[in-house]
Amino acid sequence: MRRSAHLFTLALLVPLTSATSLGAQSAPATTPPSAPSAPHERLRFFEGEWTVEELPASRAYRERCAFMEGGRRHMVCRTRSKSASGEWREAMSMFSYRPVDSTYLYYGLRSSGATQALVGRPTADGEGWTFEGDERDAKGRLRTRVEITRLPGGRFRLVERTSRDDTPFSAGDSVHYRPARPEPGAP
Repeated sequence: MRRSAHLFTLALLVPLTSATSLGAQSAPATTPPSAPSAPHERLRFFEGEWTVEELPASRAYRERCAFMEGGRRHMVCRTRSKSASGEWREAMSMFSYRPVDSTYLYYGLRSSGATQALVGRPTADGEGWTFEGDERDAKGRLRTRVEITRLPGGRFRLVERTSRDDTPFSAGDSVHYRPARPEPGAP
């Protein structure tokens, strides 16, 4: 499965040069983390168990996203996927809200050691998200744009577009996420 199939992992993004680039923020001391806040509650978009519609029968993909225990400030997603060769992989991703500039953060960790970070906002209609990142690697500048759109039936579409060295963004690969049936015995 291509990298875009992992966005959460939605798995699905761009390394930062330092942890301070994420703009570490703490919740106001007057509001307990268990109290819902409107900006953080928007992250419920990602909450639930997910699978990818385009997978062939020989592969597997399951992602579980929930607010971090003890608070409703960070959405944490854990993903397990099986490659065509039968190898299982794990990934983790997190979504959070940064009040200083009213943006949302995505940070993904892959079993390969890769990390990705994006900054985004909900779409104007509130039915999706756009996340973007910008990095430099051995090949030059790489910009990433991830567009997530809600679809009927509790599904959503994720499209990841890239641009190398200021070329126009690619057409992008489209991945469709749908709710997965809970696994027997899962908490």
